[in-house]
Amino acid sequence: MKAKAPHKPGRPAPSRKVSFASVAQQPSTLRRLEPWLYLLGLAVAGFAIYGRSLYGPFLFDDADLLEVRSAVRIKNLYIILSGPRPLTILSFALNHALAGVDPFYFHLVNVVLHILNAAILWRIVRLLSPPAPIAYLAPLLFLASPVQTESVAYISSRSEVLAAAFYLLALWAFLAPWRDRRPWANAGLVAVLFGCSVSSKQHGVTLPVAILLVDYFFLAHCDWRQLKKNWRAYAVLGVEMAAGGFIVVRNIINVPSAGFFLKDVTWKSYLLTQFRMYFLYLRLLLFPVGLNADYDIQPSRSLLEQGSWLALAGLLLLVGAAVYLRRRLALVSFGVLFFFLALLPTSSFYPLLDYAAERRVYLSSIGFFLAVLALAWEWRPARQSLVRACGAVLILYAAGTYSRCRLWQDPLALWLDTVEKSPRKWRGYTWLGLEYQKRGRFTEAGAAFQKAAELVPPNTPEQAEIFSSLGSTFNNRKMYDEAIPYYQAALQIRPAGTSTVWTNLGLAEIRVGRAEGWNDLQKAIRVNPLAWEPHFARGNLYFEMGRYEDAIRDYRRVLNLVPDLADAQNNLRAAEAAAALTRQALPQSGKK
Repeated sequence: MKAKAPHKPGRPAPSRKVSFASVAQQPSTLRRLEPWLYLLGLAVAGFAIYGRSLYGPFLFDDADLLEVRSAVRIKNLYIILSGPRPLTILSFALNHALAGVDPFYFHLVNVVLHILNAAILWRIVRLLSPPAPIAYLAPLLFLASPVQTESVAYISSRSEVLAAAFYLLALWAFLAPWRDRRPWANAGLVAVLFGCSVSSKQHGVTLPVAILLVDYFFLAHCDWRQLKKNWRAYAVLGVEMAAGGFIVVRNIINVPSAGFFLKDVTWKSYLLTQFRMYFLYLRLLLFPVGLNADYDIQPSRSLLEQGSWLALAGLLLLVGAAVYLRRRLALVSFGVLFFFLALLPTSSFYPLLDYAAERRVYLSSIGFFLAVLALAWEWRPARQSLVRACGAVLILYAAGTYSRCRLWQDPLALWLDTVEKSPRKWRGYTWLGLEYQKRGRFTEAGAAFQKAAELVPPNTPEQAEIFSSLGSTFNNRKMYDEAIPYYQAALQIRPAGTSTVWTNLGLAEIRVGRAEGWNDLQKAIRVNPLAWEPHFARGNLYFEMGRYEDAIRDYRRVLNLVPDLADAQNNLRAAEAAAALTRQALPQSGKK
């Protein structure tokens, strides 16, 4: 046997050839950690982008969640579960039970849910077997897009984020590898998640169709005959839809901000306007500039108004192209159809009070990002350039969302931004006035309410509320003579009035020496026997007059209605102490 020649110093040692495939097949620590590192990156990016929103206050409809007699405070399970969005309200009730009324923890749950949705989306897209960059980029775009700011930073929009979480979990469960081994268990799990999604917000009702699209495009590979393999899931979902359809219809009919009985929005004008709104949402997803908390949309009364016919033609062209290219560009076609499907419950013929809202595009944006990425991947020759371009877009998106969170953190800045972008819409001025009022800037609040009163339709309940708010700006400055006419104007529009209007009117009249103010306080109690404000106001007046026993009765009535109202508890203790001192002084004065 011939001996090997010794290796000479100064010359490189001969190396063995190792194929790239053999290296790739060897599991490395980095490869094993890759999923966890990506999920960690999603979490870090999510908190970095939305960190400012965690310190925002309750805004807009958030205050309704924490009214003293709300389901969130009372935590009555029957009331919660019989409402239109039981799981969303239940989540708020748990928030309140664990952390009180600190908005930080309400915001924290929203942000965590949004990050969770991005993570679930990543798992779903990987199961669809697209090119790897698409699987990693789509969740990041979904996470960082500025259009999602309202859904995440606005506490009441948790319904969107929570419903999407169950929706995406159901899609993930349907695509799970064990579906074929345990089809009935898989169908049952998907059905439970479907019920949870609809119980968070009704637009989750589109989930069965979304599952059908996923099955057709990615499991059956565009062969309808293959769909019968998953007949169990469709059977269970069909039975569940039939059983729960009545409940869903009952709940959406009774919502005051939606339905066929809206006075100012008809189903026809809403539908014709929505043709245009699809393109507004597409523009906001592609170029998220000019975001607005309250869009001022001029409705289309016919196809010829506001370009509705052109929008309809564009929609038909997009859907037609998606159907035609379904075999060649499956992911693109799926994304387009999913975008329209997810928007259908809020952007069709069923009227809603607002023609457009950014939160409605939360779930449908997934289809948009998948379609755009897949189309760019097909047509872009230099794919590394595509990845770099998406990286630049992500940076711009993240910066825009971070900046937008600043507005949602500061309600005054948010409503100033809103009235600047929608100067002809009264609602933004109303909320601006309320925010000025909270800050004690009553003159500026009065100016905002005055502008709202000029824009709001006359002789409407909304105008009555604005007049009442105007009166309060004078009441808070002790300008009672100026406040009274506005309260009376509100009562002319709504003669029955509300407990708040009668209470404030009564206080103003008493302050200027009008005896009828006491009768108005009593009217406030008759209008709403469960209202605590008139009792509290009258108790304060009795306390000022030295009628401590009368004050004690009113404060106790307040605490019967609202046991945890701190001001009433403190005032009751002060009234009881003053009454005790008075009783002690009476015998001594008698002896003298």
